[in-house]
Amino acid sequence: MTKGCASEVRFVNISVMEKKQNATSSKPPVVSNGAGSPAAGLTAIETVHRTLFINMALEMSWQLAVVVLVPILGGYALDNALQTSPWFVLGGMIIAAAGVIAVLVRVVKVSNQSIIDQSKNGDKR
Repeated sequence: MTKGCASEVRFVNISVMEKKQNATSSKPPVVSNGAGSPAAGLTAIETVHRTLFINMALEMSWQLAVVVLVPILGGYALDNALQTSPWFVLGGMIIAAAGVIAVLVRVVKVSNQSIIDQSKNGDKR
């Protein structure tokens, strides 16, 4: 998963805010949206999970597009060049289906590992 500078800064700010809140209060910290009001009443950990979800969804979307389009369009081009319609397109569809399953399995594993890592780091505070 790639992280931009803005998301890294947000994670650092949230962890600093959580430490300050935990030191002074038993309530979970609430994250501000920058305008002084709470971001829909979300706690810091909920905001981190939401950011993680959005990052994963964006990463998965372009991967799925590539995994589906490349084999099918490649099969279409081969079918036109070799006059074998529809066999290479069908082969491309099978490859695309296997690729989609592989991307989904990988994203779920990465997501689960990220949540496990965050909860382990949260327990050490």
